[in-house]
Amino acid sequence: MKKEEKKKKNNNNNKNKNKNKKEEEDQEKKKKKKKKKKKKKKKKKKKKKKKKKKKEEEEEDGYSFLFPPLNADSRHDNFLPAGQFIVQSI
Repeated sequence: MKKEEKKKKNNNNNKNKNKNKKEEEDQEKKKKKKKKKKKKKKKKKKKKKKKKKKKEEEEEDGYSFLFPPLNADSRHDNFLPAGQFIVQSI
């Protein structure tokens, strides 16, 4: 009888230990996920701020609409059809 009780108690202890261990691991995973999400959000916010600052600088120059930045997307927009010229006054 004592052996069975001891065995049962041991089993319960082991189950509780495993349960606690799993809960701790879940907590750690949640913390890591939250930290990663926060870092990603911070990075996105920083990128947005940088983009806004760049746009403001271009607006201050006043030339951004005349000479758009050359990149792969806008490269084709900068060419005029044959026979048209840009006239600039001095």
